[in-house]
Amino acid sequence: MVRLLLYLVSNADFCPGSVKNSIIVLEWIIYNKSQKEQAHFFEKLLGNITTKSLLEIIGEFIKDADGEFIVQIVTSRKVIIFNNYIGSLPLYYTDDPNCIIISREIKTILEFAERIEPDRKRLTEYLMFEHALGIGTIFKNIYRIESASVLEVDLIHKNLHVYKSSDWNFVQEASPKDKKGLICELVVSLDNAVQNRVKVFECEGYKISADLSGGHDSRVILAL
Repeated sequence: MVRLLLYLVSNADFCPGSVKNSIIVLEWIIYNKSQKEQAHFFEKLLGNITTKSLLEIIGEFIKDADGEFIVQIVTSRKVIIFNNYIGSLPLYYTDDPNCIIISREIKTILEFAERIEPDRKRLTEYLMFEHALGIGTIFKNIYRIESASVLEVDLIHKNLHVYKSSDWNFVQEASPKDKKGLICELVVSLDNAVQNRVKVFECEGYKISADLSGGHDSRVILAL
């Protein structure tokens, strides 16, 4: 018998809008997408449930979604979990054939895992670099998902697959804009990002404050 354990954190929000026969949990926040836009995305996503179409739709969405988030979708046949473009929030999983566990914290996996075994190679990396390299952790069979990744659990066949919904592109392309034009574009992008965050938190009833360390970074943020 295969067990599936999902550790859903307490500060997650249910996405607005009803999608038939599914549970959708959005952890943390997306700043530049309204609730209506998010609901439309989830309806489109669940209307194209094949793996290829899922990856294409998720990849397109996360490239434009500004925020720190993990989305968890549970249907009668699948569990789909994906993170944002830069992988802001940590997420771990184990591919034990008898017990699939997905959690935001390793200690939860250790609590339920049937077998716990240290990984000496990853321990060495941790001692040298203060973190394990790649997707590995200091425990065997426990892995960290990369940025722009999708976890797909097939509830019928009881298996787990990990996919990339998007990849970083470091190819330098010629830009029609000069240096000044590119700087202006970055300033506008930064200003929009700050304004979106302020708007979202003000709508939630939070008071906006800025801590000053005395450095240029914090002064720039305060000025914006």
